[in-house]
Amino acid sequence: MKKNAILIGCSLFIFNFFASSSIRKDSCNLSDEQNPFIFINIARDQVMNKTPYIGVQTLSNVSPERITYKDIYAQAYMTLLTACGEIKEKNRIASLYREEDEEMEMILFPAQTLIASPAKEVIIQEAGKHTFTIINEAHLYPEHRVFIKSLLGDLFKIGYTHICFEDLRFDNDIIYTKQNCPDQKKGFYLQESNMAELVREALQTGYHIHSYDTHLQERDSIAASNLLNINNKYPDEKILVVCGFTHNNEMPEEKKVAGYLKQMGTDPLTINQTLFYEANHTEMYKKMITEYDITKPVIFMDNDWEPYSFNQSYNDLFVFTPPTQYRGENPDWLFHIDNRQEYDLNENIEEGIMEVYYQEEKCLPEIPVYTKIISDRKNADPIILPLYQHHNYTIKIYDLQYNLIKILSINDFDK
Repeated sequence: MKKNAILIGCSLFIFNFFASSSIRKDSCNLSDEQNPFIFINIARDQVMNKTPYIGVQTLSNVSPERITYKDIYAQAYMTLLTACGEIKEKNRIASLYREEDEEMEMILFPAQTLIASPAKEVIIQEAGKHTFTIINEAHLYPEHRVFIKSLLGDLFKIGYTHICFEDLRFDNDIIYTKQNCPDQKKGFYLQESNMAELVREALQTGYHIHSYDTHLQERDSIAASNLLNINNKYPDEKILVVCGFTHNNEMPEEKKVAGYLKQMGTDPLTINQTLFYEANHTEMYKKMITEYDITKPVIFMDNDWEPYSFNQSYNDLFVFTPPTQYRGENPDWLFHIDNRQEYDLNENIEEGIMEVYYQEEKCLPEIPVYTKIISDRKNADPIILPLYQHHNYTIKIYDLQYNLIKILSINDFDK
């Protein structure tokens, strides 16, 4: 298992474990920088309070040489930046704290010429052969969620009508139906706009949304049983599962969800997004990106049109996701995967926090579709909005302490 997978997976467990406890609004107190829970508490509390930039400001003032648990500090900091929509800065922090991964370094550049096929096409083709498709994500890399969202329509057409999320608090029944919108109380990462957009898209497409993960000691075996229970309730329908990192590892000895499902008699299609992406920036990865000119997610196929495994036997498909490029401060994958458009507000705002909401969405508390930190160096960047059935947006602008300054409206954006 990769070091950074262990790291982020443990952080997710800790964030979820504490998410149900009381939120301390004065949690930005760095009285003991040697205690890793200080950083976890700041990230958890400020995200759940919908004030993540306050946490960003606190952690940005910490001197790295004074921190013992640099890995936990980095994960907390990256969590806050992701919640703020600050992807470029989050990736910069990730590069500073990235560790060498011996397992990744042992994966060699293929000797044979491969075919870089659009990942979406391969996945839809293979998913039709299975009842379960399990696709993983790195929790602090929202491009994985954006890519999963791009699959939903075509998967629905071939029989996938249920989607199960690791992040959602466990419930024995359907959590969301089409009448609902994302509820931040149901999962920590729903605070992140692209996770909320993934849930919105699933609802609008017609999926039933389930939880399955309990975070108990026998976590993966219980999760597999919960997924089979869903399958037993809907035996003629297909199920998409969104998990973190290695939970879709099929090898029995790893004791993960996919492996337990295979032992229980069902063979899921497993898709790995967390091996070949920018957090694992090995020379082999960089060479593959350059040699095959990869600008969008691809799956490599051999000359017999079989998915190439890179000698990794624990998943069926491996997605190569290129490093993020930027238009100003905005990540390119919001444009070429999520079909967003730029919109220039023409507002003279020197600094602050901008959050964009759908006017039609009445759920409280609201979850923004887009968040932007405004400063002098980025003030010229337009905001980017999705082309959906929603045409009207409310924009709330706050100062850096989340005091509301101004409310704006955008009507009929994509008509």
